[in-house]
Amino acid sequence: MSNAIHFAILGMASGGLYALMALGLIVVHRTSGAINFAHGAIAVTAGYVLVYCESKSIPILVSVVLAILSGLVLGVLIQLLVMTPLRNASTLTKAISTLGILVVLQASAQLKFGSQPQLVESFLPQNGVTIFGAYVTVDYLIMLAIALVLAAVLWVVYRRTRFGLATTAVSDNEEALGTLGWSSTLVARGNWAIAGTLAALSGVLLAPTTGVSLPSMTSLLLPALAAALFGRLSSFPVATLGALLIGVIQSELTFYGQAPVLRDLPNLPEAVPFLLIIVILVARGKTLPTRDFVESRLPSLGSGRVRLRTLLPAVLVAVLLIQWMLPLEWVMATTSTLIAGIIVLSLVLLIGYAGQLSLAQLSIGGLGALVTARLVASADWPLPLAVLVGLAVAVPVGILVGLPAVRTRGATLAVVTLGLAAALNSLVFSTVKLTGGDVGIDVGFPSLLGFEFDETTYPRRYALVALALFVLVGIALCNLRRSGLGRWMISVRSNERAAASLGVNVVGAKLAAFVMSSVIATLGAILVAFRFPNALFTSFEPFQSVNYVVQSVIGGVGFVPGAAAGGMLEPSGLGSKAIHSAGLGDWLTLVGGLLLLLTVIFNPDGMVGSGLEQARAVKRKLFPAKASSHAAKSSIAVQSVVGDAPGRGEAKVLAVSGLTVQFGAVTAVNGVDFELRSGEVLGVIGPNGAGKTTLIDALTGYVPSKGSVTLDGEQLQGTAPHHRSRLGVIRSFQSLELFEDLSVGENLLVASEKLTFRRALGAMFWPKRPALDGAAPAAVQEFGLGDALDGAPGDLSYGQRRLLAISRAVACNPTVLLLDEPAAGLDDVDRQALKALVRRLSESWGIAVLLIEHDVDLVMSVSDRILALNFGTVTAHASPEEVRRHPEVIRSYLGEDDAAVAAGDGCTRGTDETMERSAQ
Repeated sequence: MSNAIHFAILGMASGGLYALMALGLIVVHRTSGAINFAHGAIAVTAGYVLVYCESKSIPILVSVVLAILSGLVLGVLIQLLVMTPLRNASTLTKAISTLGILVVLQASAQLKFGSQPQLVESFLPQNGVTIFGAYVTVDYLIMLAIALVLAAVLWVVYRRTRFGLATTAVSDNEEALGTLGWSSTLVARGNWAIAGTLAALSGVLLAPTTGVSLPSMTSLLLPALAAALFGRLSSFPVATLGALLIGVIQSELTFYGQAPVLRDLPNLPEAVPFLLIIVILVARGKTLPTRDFVESRLPSLGSGRVRLRTLLPAVLVAVLLIQWMLPLEWVMATTSTLIAGIIVLSLVLLIGYAGQLSLAQLSIGGLGALVTARLVASADWPLPLAVLVGLAVAVPVGILVGLPAVRTRGATLAVVTLGLAAALNSLVFSTVKLTGGDVGIDVGFPSLLGFEFDETTYPRRYALVALALFVLVGIALCNLRRSGLGRWMISVRSNERAAASLGVNVVGAKLAAFVMSSVIATLGAILVAFRFPNALFTSFEPFQSVNYVVQSVIGGVGFVPGAAAGGMLEPSGLGSKAIHSAGLGDWLTLVGGLLLLLTVIFNPDGMVGSGLEQARAVKRKLFPAKASSHAAKSSIAVQSVVGDAPGRGEAKVLAVSGLTVQFGAVTAVNGVDFELRSGEVLGVIGPNGAGKTTLIDALTGYVPSKGSVTLDGEQLQGTAPHHRSRLGVIRSFQSLELFEDLSVGENLLVASEKLTFRRALGAMFWPKRPALDGAAPAAVQEFGLGDALDGAPGDLSYGQRRLLAISRAVACNPTVLLLDEPAAGLDDVDRQALKALVRRLSESWGIAVLLIEHDVDLVMSVSDRILALNFGTVTAHASPEEVRRHPEVIRSYLGEDDAAVAAGDGCTRGTDETMERSAQ
């Protein structure tokens, strides 16, 4: 029993260190909304400062102070040099920038101190005490006490002081904070200084216990991330409790590790926090983001067009160089570049196309490579069959990795995948029985149909195989970009809520992206494993996947050729070879980290993206006539429109009964009843906060609700938004939520095309020119978008963007169309056109239209009936004339004098002043 208590106390001391790290992560998240993946690197840097000071015989207390101050300085520098330029960037972009900082700090430390652990003298008391029969040293108790005291202090500071309140305001609204006399920059800088100090303190306290080494970044960062997430990245006390629990669980598992059931899992304690990360995020996440979720704006995308007149000469030159011209050492560097390029291609698909940041690609691919190696070595399977099985293994692995992405997104998803990579490293790749350790697995020399291509004997052949696979995968990804499945993925990347409203299965699109990227990563990992007769898996550790993210962003994560450019930064690739030739080989990792930071800040589209844009600009200047002639021919076919506008046939009824939506103690929609038939327009009015948009959210499945919603008797309650869309219940959004990464025509294609597994898979190998069919051609004609199909939504005027949002919904051929403030921001001319348009959709198209609008004149003149809401409750449901004179509606919303309304002088348009007077 005393041993168990002893290990529990030791675990709490370790948990105290995790808590210090977690507190710093929360401080950064509070001020910037980002997750700082460089936090552990700051801690290790402080540890190395302690090592350096000790080597110079600086007194220990002075050394400790200098080491802690180094964290403060690093925090300020990160905020000044990186976060300030990225103040308007997405949280995902900020997270990627912290990966660059991590690489820079890691490379700098390795250049100065090497990779061997460095020991430092302990500066805390080492005498022991007995607690509940367990003997522990005082230094562990001091570390625990420091963590508890700092957690309490931070809790008070951020809840009770003006600085704490200002910190919350920085992340919510910087401009509003400035009006109160606070400098948002100084507040953010102060928080980064606090976070850096906490990280440095963790590193200083840990250094005498475990020594200082680069791998200790993993041992510090991931448990701290798990603890911070346990506290929802906001609560200092809860995060501290989570850190202590993690430490105790790890310590007890170490104590009981010799039990028969755990003996074969020696690294299970290390995997505990990573598994907790996955459980916590999946349990707390949502299938679709909430209405206030800010979509991450990722780098631009390539067109996906395969230009054979460019590709074929490039491949021919590469073959000539590999086969006859390059020295063998440069051939092997080319092989490394191409293999890294294949793994980076998996990130082009996952991050570029689908917007899902994964830090586990190499680990995922390593599982398939391990299965392939075992089948070849132990079961004597032929290589082609073993490779097929290894690739097949990637399918369920991709699904398992993708499941957290169903309920998480952005930087938090990166945390999940990093945790998964660390868990795989602890449970699989660090298990000698599975991987053979430093000896590896004897896989012999690869061959296919008698054609031998092992790198040891035939390095040129191996390079050609890598080239062929890179080109084939690249062509497949280009085709995917232009396919229906590719448009699905890009729509999800752009806006999950809008994609679901058009019938896109968001879950299916994400899982497809993870599965396909896992297969590609596995192909690259197999090439890594089979380069030599003994397949080694010691390099499949978590932060190697970080390097591939770095390469993908620098090369251009939205462009297939960017994978080749990024692959040159592989440590044994062409870039490394060139730098080594210049005598600067040890600086490659540092250069890569710095390039990532510069790319994220100044060139988010990467080398290839910016290069292509510059080339297009030059071409437009040199050949303006040619450019305009190309623009005249649309890349999207539009079927001719014959006869009347399409409809869904017989009239249908949307019946709503007792619809109620509650958010905690707040009832946003309270027992709403109505029926809406085909060909009718139902206007919904009410003050801000009346529950109008929440009503649409409930009808379309974006928020949980009670009551009944049926379409011609078919119950919709409990079904997903994309399912309701496919049944004909389509919505628009207040903020348009167009797919900015797709062209105007592609926006309509997402809404109109019917995607099947066979068509999606076939398009990767034999793509066809996309064609608008169904209701889409009529929508193009109705809304006058024929000349804008190949243009970007951002090139349209605001009024045209509004029309595009409605036409995209109409292209789904809706039975019920729910329009959420479509006239917002339009001038009087566009409002009159919108009024006529809504009536045509109702009368000519036979669509049942539910219209939310603050323009009272518009909604009254276009609607057959009006539904008035206030505080989520129906105050009136009648004809426009009756509602216009309803006393409760006048009091709560219209704000007009009864006599004036009765005389007909009244409401023409609800103004901002009226809405400010109305009940919230």
